[in-house]
Amino acid sequence: MRTPSGHGSIASGRIDRRRALALAGAGLLGAALPARVCAAEETTARFVVLREGEKIGDGLVAYARERELLRVRVDMEAKVDFGFITVFRYRHQSEELWRDGQLVGLSGTAHDDGKDYEMTARPTAEGLAVEGSKGNFVAPADVLPLSYWHPDTVKRPTLLDASKGKLYHVAMAGGTTETLDTGTSRVLARRWESSGDLKATLWYDTLGAWVRTSLVKKGSVIDLVLIDPPILTSAMVAPAVVDTWAGNVVPTTLASNPGN
Repeated sequence: MRTPSGHGSIASGRIDRRRALALAGAGLLGAALPARVCAAEETTARFVVLREGEKIGDGLVAYARERELLRVRVDMEAKVDFGFITVFRYRHQSEELWRDGQLVGLSGTAHDDGKDYEMTARPTAEGLAVEGSKGNFVAPADVLPLSYWHPDTVKRPTLLDASKGKLYHVAMAGGTTETLDTGTSRVLARRWESSGDLKATLWYDTLGAWVRTSLVKKGSVIDLVLIDPPILTSAMVAPAVVDTWAGNVVPTTLASNPGN
């Protein structure tokens, strides 16, 4: 398995997560958060892809602030081998452009078990103009990409697949809090059940940051599990997002590296 690369660089201004946890435990982080956040212009979240509990791939969500724009890149690759033969392979790459909390550009590609897909989307006066492998149409202006990271994912009735250009009509229910073990830490998370075109279970920590997604694909349970969270607040995302997502996962982390 080749780990996705090319989008994982982290600016020197980012504080290492282990150091952030140590500072939080010592009571030294709270007053320093605004300065820490303003210093960070790039950050990366990393996750693993599991099939029936076994790792089959890796992924990342890389954030970069470029003046008034927030650029979000998603890169994921997974494969299933049977002996020396690869029986399934999936690769997805996409890029989102945000300005003041509004999606102003989206493009993506996917290689899904031998089939290739692509899509693009741009804002117009009527909504988001989508061109993709599933056809051309105008999506609602407030539609969110199906990349899970945005805290409002559980609030929107429509989500846009950033590889095929398919629109999902969904309904979210739940929001109950539970303790979730990610393999590298235990967090307090809210569980949401998605129905409609997307049948999945999603977890977000109590500040709204994405933690895990579970769904069924081709008869197997597939989990995307966050193992290295980003450090995001007002320097990285717009105030409209910060209003509902403080972006700092330290307060909801119960233990790092459980069992040690």
